[in-house]
Amino acid sequence: MASARTALRVLVVDDRPFGDALQSALVADADLSCVSRVTDLHDVNGAAERHLADVVLLNHLFAGSTLLQVVGDLVERLPKARVLVLSEVASESLAREALKRGASGFLVHSGNVETLLPRIRACTGHAPANQRETG
Repeated sequence: MASARTALRVLVVDDRPFGDALQSALVADADLSCVSRVTDLHDVNGAAERHLADVVLLNHLFAGSTLLQVVGDLVERLPKARVLVLSEVASESLAREALKRGASGFLVHSGNVETLLPRIRACTGHAPANQRETG
């Protein structure tokens, strides 16, 4: 019998409509559970610690120029959490710098949440329930 894994606790950091859609998709997902959504950058670290986030999804357009500082702070405070930077803009230099600061991934998306969820799972190593071995 396969052991049951709990859903990863995900913190969404985004104040835009995309954040609404992402939060809704995570609420309906069996493998990724939205524990909270932050719409103020001053609340990111506290919310991540309070909710024991396994994954922090940080929208680059929301964080703007402070993105790299936020990534570094999160990685320092929660070394076991995976910080994923989401962006609608493909920027090799931003991706490289975010990864250098400790981000686990930099995902460029088109605003389609359904195509983003499998990529989030891939970055976290958390396969969907229907793809897990049942032995």
